[in-house]
Amino acid sequence: MSRPREITAAATVALIGSFLFLIAGLGIGVYVGTSLYTVSKLYGLDLRRSTDTAAADLVRGLMITCGVFALLGVIGAFTAGALLRMRPWARRSMIAWCAGSTFACLLGLVYPGRHSEFQLNPTAILVPMLFVFPINAWWLLLFYRPSIRALFAPPGWRPRTLQWDLRALLTPGRVVLSAAALLLLFLVGWRLRSSLGNSPAMQEIERAQAAVAAANSWHYHRVRDTALGTETIDTDTVCPSFQHAVRNGFRARGQAAVFESIVYSGRFYNYDGESWVVSQGRDVPIFECLKGAMGVDETSLPFPAILEDASVRAGAERQVEGVSCRDYEISVPTPHDPAEKDFRFAMCISEADHLPVQTRRTLPGAANEVSSTYSMWRAVSNPELPLGFPQ
Repeated sequence: MSRPREITAAATVALIGSFLFLIAGLGIGVYVGTSLYTVSKLYGLDLRRSTDTAAADLVRGLMITCGVFALLGVIGAFTAGALLRMRPWARRSMIAWCAGSTFACLLGLVYPGRHSEFQLNPTAILVPMLFVFPINAWWLLLFYRPSIRALFAPPGWRPRTLQWDLRALLTPGRVVLSAAALLLLFLVGWRLRSSLGNSPAMQEIERAQAAVAAANSWHYHRVRDTALGTETIDTDTVCPSFQHAVRNGFRARGQAAVFESIVYSGRFYNYDGESWVVSQGRDVPIFECLKGAMGVDETSLPFPAILEDASVRAGAERQVEGVSCRDYEISVPTPHDPAEKDFRFAMCISEADHLPVQTRRTLPGAANEVSSTYSMWRAVSNPELPLGFPQ
């Protein structure tokens, strides 16, 4: 049986692709081995047994990728040889590769998604798609051509001819049913995409958001270094109508001073050292009650911004003022900020009640880290007004 030139060309392309897959798998394997050896020599660490789940997942993912690339290269080489010998299974293998590679490329664009700890660069998928999709389309048209199918068919095979009656098929009921099925598949796929995109770290952020939303009171403590010295800020908030703030800081000329204020029932009061004085009239908002406890200072962002655009990675467990919590490194893109391309901060969340304990961040151009501490969540239901406060 004479072999068409199209089959020879398809087998040659498959052989070249298999060789590239083998080279890629070998390169990834060499990279993983070299990295493990370098880290073990320089730092005395074994990433294969590391307690850092992110590092272990990265190594495991690279090793699996190495194995998959090598396996695809071997299968492709055998398939290319079978194509040259006109083996029937080679045609089915090529069709399966076309469907599988197309699905894998599309899946790589939506999973693991922006909420995952590890994200695939879309460019690394789009560039191969420029070559894979045209080749897949060529192979599908080639191997579904009746004359080519007949060359790979077993003895006695006869092509079946089907006659389609479009009027009988495209009845109103079938069209409506098909449209409903496609819509259902789209909704299920979109829901599946959202659930797959949420990493365990992002799921903990979601639990923290729900826990904070359910808490109507908390204590906020902040230590900040200024040009005049170190100042502290302590704020007790009881939503929706009470906030008591005490700042130990400095006046404009450098004298140490205590600034105390209260927002109560829509009015703002200042303490002048002897009495409470109304400084602002009615309808004074408490932003923490309106927007949430997170994101009111430069050490954090509101939960909606984190859940929408951030990448989150779980860190180590530690103690903050006697409370056990786990750090989560959070990075949110800020493309319109010329000072920094990403807003990076850490949030330590208690695994017992999923409430934030501390947020930390190093400001652009600063040498020291700034931190804010949260405590006494849900501890107060009715605020206690100080003596002498006007009723």
